[in-house]
Amino acid sequence: MEEELGGPMTITAVSWLRSYEGDSIGVEYDFRMYMGLLQQDDLLPEFDQNYDPGTRQLVFQSDSLLLEGEAWEWLTIQLQEPFQYPGTGNLVIELTRSDAYFTNLFCFRWYTHEYRTVLALRPNETMGYANTVAAMLRIDYVPTGLSRMTWPAVKSLFLVN
Repeated sequence: MEEELGGPMTITAVSWLRSYEGDSIGVEYDFRMYMGLLQQDDLLPEFDQNYDPGTRQLVFQSDSLLLEGEAWEWLTIQLQEPFQYPGTGNLVIELTRSDAYFTNLFCFRWYTHEYRTVLALRPNETMGYANTVAAMLRIDYVPTGLSRMTWPAVKSLFLVN
């Protein structure tokens, strides 16, 4: 959501926090990650309708993506094309795949109390169903432009890697 992002930024990577459940390895085939913007707060079942026109951008693709990590480790995907978030609008992150190697690789989840995720039951579906469960993810970014910030927040930027 726009109010959670804190201003303009260049997004360079996305990570998911691996849970203690299941396997420590997974493979995704024909994997694609898109990012874009949406002014409204509610996601719709049809995936293509969840972007403001002209904002959907392919930021990562791989014919075969290996994800591996132990419990409590971040599974990170460095974007091939950084995404320029302008500081307004809600960020949409879309993941697609054609198939996955049978695995039980799980990431931590949280209940959003809002329909902030749309899931498809099978690859290549154009519609999904809204869900209040979202994966725990981290966005790595470089701030762009000037934004209002407190002195303790500025100091913490230089203390945390």
